[in-house]
Amino acid sequence: TDGLSIATLYGSHSKPAPGQANCDEQAERRPRPRPQTVAFVAPPPPPPAPVPDQIITIRGIDKKVETLTNKRPAEDTGRNQ
Repeated sequence: TDGLSIATLYGSHSKPAPGQANCDEQAERRPRPRPQTVAFVAPPPPPPAPVPDQIITIRGIDKKVETLTNKRPAEDTGRNQ
């Protein structure tokens, strides 16, 4: 069943159950490629972090601006009346 599930995941080959089993063994014997993938995955996370801060800051400024613009006309209207 494991071979079938792996074949289903890959989907590229229909009868690679025995071949994939050998590939899996080789992958287990050669765990070096996996660390490289992790290294590549690690760098991307930092960039997204500053982006949320900027978005939050922008939202905060937008809210402040909206509050100021809303207060000004109300105050002016009250003074005019």
